[in-house]
Amino acid sequence: GISWAVFVGYAALYAPGRDSLAQAADNQLLMKILTNPFSSDVNPLFFALFGAMGLIPLIYAQLLIPGSDGQKPLPASPFIYGAFGLGFFMLGPYLALREYRPNPPEPFTSKSKEFLTSKANAFISLAYFAYLVVYSVQNQILNYLPEFLAMFKSSLFVNVTSFDFLLLNFWVWEPMLEDMRRRGMFNEGNASE
Repeated sequence: GISWAVFVGYAALYAPGRDSLAQAADNQLLMKILTNPFSSDVNPLFFALFGAMGLIPLIYAQLLIPGSDGQKPLPASPFIYGAFGLGFFMLGPYLALREYRPNPPEPFTSKSKEFLTSKANAFISLAYFAYLVVYSVQNQILNYLPEFLAMFKSSLFVNVTSFDFLLLNFWVWEPMLEDMRRRGMFNEGNASE
């Protein structure tokens, strides 16, 4: 909960890029990404980061939705699906307030939960991840690091998206651990399987 509050406070009060010129540039960057993502005007490093921001909420959905039956005090779905647009701003409160389940219940079934735990969905996620890796290698994204750092220091959109990415990746450990327990990965005899 503290990391979410600090993140919201930072984004609202301290992140760079608050002047009208920087905000116009942010709006222009967002429109370029949405309308022509492969434009040479879009920094490839930021494009890869922005693309990963679509994958991370899917991973959270795969980890959290199957075991979310009766989750207290908040239902999982609105927060997890809201993270596709709002990232940690939406998911942070849920992660902070959700019921810790050292022995998570068996996943209950529904069409969406079956899809989230299906091999088809795992393949889609893996294929998208592979696409981002190939895109990153082909575009030699580390060559764009100086430009990205300049954007990070001047753009609210780039700065907050970058911190959002870091927080989402940092806090995935507990849902991942819970999912591993639900799948029986820590049961005796599974070490050699």
